Formats: sequence, C-alpha cells, structure tokens
Amino acid sequence: MLVKAGAPVDQTIKTLSAYMEKGDCIIDGGNVAELGLLYLGMGVPGGEEGARKGPFMMPGGSFETYNYIIEDLLLTVAAQVPDSGPCVTYIGKGGSDNFVKMLHNGIEYGDDMPLNAEAYDVLDRVYAEANDRQH
Repeated sequence: MLVKAGAPVDQTIKTLSAYMEKGDCIIDGGNVAELGLLYLGMGVPGGEEGARKGPFMMPGGSFETYNYIIEDLLLTVAAQVPDSGPCVTYIGKGGSDNFVKMLHNGIEYGDDMPLNAEAYDVLDRVYAEANDRQH
C-alpha cells in the first residue's frame, strides 16, 4: 500500500484489516502489530525508470515476514543487475527502511539542490539588472 502518511494510512489499514486474518501481511503503512498482522515498510526509489524496468526495494520491519512471505515476490519484481542479481535487500527492523530511503534521497538530490540554488540566483540577478535598466 502506498498512501499518504497519517490518517489515510490508518483508514486504509482499518479497511483492509476487516478482510484479513492473523498472519496476513500489509506492506507499508502504520503499526499493525496489535492486530496480529505482519508489517513491512519499504523504501522504493526509482521513479519512472523503476516503474518501467523494475525498482530497487528496501524492505524493513519483521524479518520473518520478509523472509517467509514476501522475499520471493520482491526478488522477482525488482530491477535485475546482470552480475549482481535483484536490487532488493532487507534493511532492518522498525522504520529503518524509511531512514535508508531518506539517506538515499539526500545523496541522490544533494547534487541537484546547489544547482537549483545557483540557477535561481542567476535568474534573480538577471531580473534585477533588467529592472534597474528600465528605471
């Protein structure tokens, strides 16, 4: 499930849990352990490219859920690297998957932010100069 954090996650879990039994699994979402449901969060970078060619997936939460229920599925749908295999790795317990995804985004977009700031600065200076010439 990929829904906006907060109340939408809670509502989706509530709706899904009405149709689930103890031992069923929800991937992503909130804390469902008290319902007897298994939980995995999963960072999925890749954007459009990942959607077309297979994503890199970073599941975290219950290792038993990953190992016994979902690993084979993730290994199948993940991007495949010729000499390395599927782009999936179990990250760890709790929210570790989201933490690693946050670090990934920081590294991925870290180069973009200074470039955006510099472009904004150039445009701002050009606009200011053009304004000064008109007055």
